[in-house]
Amino acid sequence: MHAASVGEMGDAGAEEEMDGGTFGVRRVFGEAGERPCRLGTITCAEAGSLGKLGDCAPVFGTHLFLALIVSTYVIFPSFPAFRRLTAGDEQRYVATYRQVEPYADFSFNNLLIWLDMENDLEVSTHGDCLILRFTNVFEGRKSYTMLGVDGCDEAARSVFAFQDRHGIAQELSMVPECATREIRGNAEVVEDPDSSDYVFDIAMALKMSDNSFARLRKENRAFWRRHGGRARLDVIDPSDTASQHLIFNRLDEWRRHGGGLRNDPDDMERRAIERAFSLAAVIGFECVGLWIDGKLVSFAVFHLPPQPGWAIVNHLKYDRGINGLFDATYHAVLGYLADKGLRFINLEQDLGIDGLRFHKNRLRPAGRLKRYTIRSP
Repeated sequence: MHAASVGEMGDAGAEEEMDGGTFGVRRVFGEAGERPCRLGTITCAEAGSLGKLGDCAPVFGTHLFLALIVSTYVIFPSFPAFRRLTAGDEQRYVATYRQVEPYADFSFNNLLIWLDMENDLEVSTHGDCLILRFTNVFEGRKSYTMLGVDGCDEAARSVFAFQDRHGIAQELSMVPECATREIRGNAEVVEDPDSSDYVFDIAMALKMSDNSFARLRKENRAFWRRHGGRARLDVIDPSDTASQHLIFNRLDEWRRHGGGLRNDPDDMERRAIERAFSLAAVIGFECVGLWIDGKLVSFAVFHLPPQPGWAIVNHLKYDRGINGLFDATYHAVLGYLADKGLRFINLEQDLGIDGLRFHKNRLRPAGRLKRYTIRSP
């Protein structure tokens, strides 16, 4: 749901040429690899070929053992009954989520971070669909959404009838495109471009061979010419207390220098990172950091959804005082993910913030995962 993962993109100021594109032992620019993404919008059919048969992401932490056993045998309640969604529900939830495109907000990790920010995320089932109820922290109100492929029209009608009985605006928000295709009758289905996820083809973004990447190539070359011999990318354990202290100290320092104040004045992203790190040993977040002369200057937090070949980048934070650092970090992370055999990243949405929209488009997305608002006729 958040946009601040790319919310601190600054204007890079480098104007020189690039060296060979490596630093330390980590490869930055990959070879061609898999075929480029063919899509302007990633479709359910494409997601099926990429993700329906993938293994569920593992659940970590022995302290969840009992919760996992309980969640294996206790089904989600049937609509209109709801119950809280917890970390122990991952395997059951993923059984539905893996059937659709890897939307960021609907990944299990992001559910527990952003949609449960107010600790009130609830789940219900309607046939093959999941209904989610939560507080939208960006709008300050209770929201309803649904996830599924089959039976979505009937599920939507049931939600609208429930909302009508309780005097609630008859609306489902943030609905993935595949869940809208069965909607019939006079229901209003409106695309919400502010909620569309930006998808990038990793091999294409690393090569930057197209003329549309000319500025990015120039800025990256300048950065690595200045810092290449002194920069390295390392894995950071997000569940390690010392690593957490380091990252939050750096975040405080960067914020004092003005980073993120315009796009995230309430510092919501820090809350999200704190929640992610507190759950890192349970639901599998990963983190890498870029260091220059032994000092952490940027980091990225991401996770791997159950759809094979994908990564969802949750946060990319950096020192805005270093020219070209965002683009350099972004491409270093792409190289790291390419080494893991991944093909696509989801860089989340822009929430309608002009600066974020400009910068995400500047990175040349290969497509978008569209979402919609559905209102009762």
